[in-house]
Amino acid sequence: QEAKFARFVEHAAWLKMQYQANLDCFGTVEAAKRAVGLDAVRVSRIQGWLKVHSSTALTDEGGDARRAFDLLTRQVYALIRDHYPETEEMVIRYFLAEQLTRCNVFPNPC
Repeated sequence: QEAKFARFVEHAAWLKMQYQANLDCFGTVEAAKRAVGLDAVRVSRIQGWLKVHSSTALTDEGGDARRAFDLLTRQVYALIRDHYPETEEMVIRYFLAEQLTRCNVFPNPC
C-alpha cells in the first residue's frame, strides 16, 4: 500500500488517513460496501466510473490530490444518495481510499 501512495507524497498522509480513520468503524471494505448497499455489480460499475472520472478530477483540481479526492467524494455521494439516503460521507471516503490502493482512483500507478 505504501508504494501506491508514493505518487501523492505531498498528500500521502492525508489520503492514508481517509482509510485509517474509518477502519475501526467499518472493519473491512466489504462491511462499508454493505453499509451503503453496494453489491459486486454496483462496485464494478463504480470502479469503472472512478477510473475515468478521477483522472479528470485530478486535472480539474490542478493535480491537488486532496481537492480531487474531496471532489470525487461529493460526486460519488451525489450518484448514490437518492437510492441509499442512509449513506454517510465517511463511508464513501473510506471506499474511495480503498479504491485508491487498488489503482482505481486517479488512476494511481501500481
